Amino acid sequence: IIIQANGVQIGASGQGFTINDNAGPAGIDIRAAQDISIEESTITSTAGPAIQTSVVGDLRNLRILKNQLRSTAANGLSFAHPGPLEDTVIADNSLEANGGAGVVFGGPVTRVRKLSISNNRINSNAADGIIFINTSSVEELELSRNAIGGNTLGVQFGNNGGVSRVSFSGNTISANQFFNVLFANAG
Repeated sequence: IIIQANGVQIGASGQGFTINDNAGPAGIDIRAAQDISIEESTITSTAGPAIQTSVVGDLRNLRILKNQLRSTAANGLSFAHPGPLEDTVIADNSLEANGGAGVVFGGPVTRVRKLSISNNRINSNAADGIIFINTSSVEELELSRNAIGGNTLGVQFGNNGGVSRVSFSGNTISANQFFNVLFANAG
């Protein structure tokens, strides 16, 4: 599925959908800029990420809620669009047994700001549970009540800029192969 329009909601309460065995670049590819909601859906066994962003420019007001994103050949969630990511909520999801990371904020995302990651199960992914890499800065981040375990690293900040106003509360981050939390950013 490719989302190219603003203001799209996929799956209202009790009306989610299932994508299974997708050979395309992603289960869902977000190419729009704002007001996107993906709820109560199951995306499994995809050749690429379950959900990825490839919009050119700012991505604002994104909601990824109550989904099962698992057993993909790549990342569960992959934020890789050239531009900032602002006002995003990732909550009540299961991101498990993916071939890459559970959630990756990678280059060329220029800034991550006002991000809430809460009440998720991020377990047994081949790479990190959550990774910030090659982004210029991470600002106003809330990580709360997540269960993150059995990944290579639990949470990694490997971005090129600073990390500010980060709140960790009520998470269970354990049994990851190397570190549970690693700050290795350049800023």
